[in-house]
Amino acid sequence: MRRALFGSGSLRVLNVFVAASVLAVGAFEMGRARASRSTPDRRRTPVVEAVRHAAPAVVSIYAQQRRRRNVLIRSAGSGVIVHPAGYVITNSHVIRGGSGVVVELWGDAGRYRAKVVANLPQNDLALLRIQRAQPFPYVSIASTRSVMLGEAAIAIGNPRGLGDTITVGVVSALGRDAKLAGGASLRNLIQTDASINNGNSGGALLNLDGELIGVIVSLMPSSDGIAFAIPGDQVKRLLHRALGGAPAAKPLPEQPKPKRPRVTSSIKKPASSGGKLPPPTVAGGRGSATKTAPLMAEDFGMSVRVADGYVQVTRVASGSAAQRAGILAGDILASIDGRKVRSDLDVILAFSATRPGRIYDLQLRRSGARRTASLVTPR
Repeated sequence: MRRALFGSGSLRVLNVFVAASVLAVGAFEMGRARASRSTPDRRRTPVVEAVRHAAPAVVSIYAQQRRRRNVLIRSAGSGVIVHPAGYVITNSHVIRGGSGVVVELWGDAGRYRAKVVANLPQNDLALLRIQRAQPFPYVSIASTRSVMLGEAAIAIGNPRGLGDTITVGVVSALGRDAKLAGGASLRNLIQTDASINNGNSGGALLNLDGELIGVIVSLMPSSDGIAFAIPGDQVKRLLHRALGGAPAAKPLPEQPKPKRPRVTSSIKKPASSGGKLPPPTVAGGRGSATKTAPLMAEDFGMSVRVADGYVQVTRVASGSAAQRAGILAGDILASIDGRKVRSDLDVILAFSATRPGRIYDLQLRRSGARRTASLVTPR
């Protein structure tokens, strides 16, 4: 009977069809099983973690001029909050020509008028300050000596007015020198192939720990994949010069937030001033699994004081991370992760708003002898 219904050839075709169907169903079920096991944790790469950690501290900056009832946005760029009291680093040419500067937080979390604390056109760096009642998220600044050729580099900024933009590349070269069109010479720049566009200037170049390794300053005209950043050590020197040590830790009263410019026919679109080298006139010049709130010495269970150019531990809480690291009251903090510590500002910059579990290498002085300690960030 079977032979009457199916020939040998038809039977082989049927068998192949059945086998293929079984394999297809099996592959579908396997794919569905894998999909059910695919969670955000599988896709949370080091880049994702670094962005979640540092992105809230990257801001968009608009230099404005008011003309009668309207606001003209002369330039748009980027910046990075480097201190919880609201200190923002950016490029000098980003704020050039503006009678007022407005800073917009990541994710449109607020807009603030900024005060220019320091402006150094010869270094193409500027320090701004914004104010509110609560501390701002901020990033720590990595030592330039720690930057490695070929390591991943993450650029975050406001390219072409499109805020909150992330690109990824590598550190392509170190120690580059460049002369700007206005005559300013920048030295020891970091070169990267991360995609940089107009408006990225003043933005963050980060490592995989979410630390600031450089402030993006320019891209080389007519060249793809060649961009530069001012290294972190130069940023730290500006902070020390401008602030004269640690600024007041307590937050200032919140100021009124500026209204968005009214869109009228006389308002021009943001003219990007970031990315390319400054023109000749430059010389005239939320929810996150990681902690982005400021980390202070107290977060590790210790209190410190500054005296005569050194930082001394005055108290260590029982059961704290500091006690587990073997730190004692009376110890002097000589360095944190290779960075010398002489002021409150040094401690704040060294202890980044880092992911839980990160280990800091401390050099201590105790009774004239040098000691080391490994301090683990609390979870």
